[in-house]
Amino acid sequence: MDVCVKIIKNKKDFFYQSLDEIKLLKYVYKHDPADKYHILRLYDYFYYREHLLIVCELLKANLYEFHKFNRELVSEVYFTMPRLQSIAIQCLEALQFLPGLGLIHCDLKPENIVVKSYSRCEVKVIDLGSSCFETDHLCSYVQSKSYRAPEVILGLPYDKKIDIWSLGCILAELWTGNVLFRNDSPATLLARVIGIICPIDQDMLAKGTWYIQIFH
Repeated sequence: MDVCVKIIKNKKDFFYQSLDEIKLLKYVYKHDPADKYHILRLYDYFYYREHLLIVCELLKANLYEFHKFNRELVSEVYFTMPRLQSIAIQCLEALQFLPGLGLIHCDLKPENIVVKSYSRCEVKVIDLGSSCFETDHLCSYVQSKSYRAPEVILGLPYDKKIDIWSLGCILAELWTGNVLFRNDSPATLLARVIGIICPIDQDMLAKGTWYIQIFH
């Protein structure tokens, strides 16, 4: 059987983060033995020559790489509306399943959604290394900047809804070919969110630790 082997850098932080990911992948496998919810499957893991190695199912390109390839080198557009709808449904099923286990992904982006089948337009959500339980002490630095929800930008408490925000940004990017919210700085990122969507509630802004620090 062909598999993917992920070799972890021999550094303390990477090692412990990967141990957390292994625990979460095992937890997901336990609650989804039939592989219904589009999450990466863990097969095995081992330690070799001071490196942790994680063995999982072999998938294809991630959506960032495949979208770039499709736009630059292929004349036929792959990400049509029906395919985007299919990708959205699969990701939403994954994002409904994870909170059912009390989990927030915390780093959903095109690089972390990987194609399982091009012809059937099947995808899997990967990389639970940054994920956490909703009951954990939530870290203030989560999500890649362009896919970061306003409550995270402002330093406010957050929950599973931040993953839905990230998915919306991803789908817009796949449809238009452009990153929806570019990540020059927190201030410009927040300005783009306000300019494209709508003003943020003043109470939310007032409670935001980042907003208070920068503007007061």
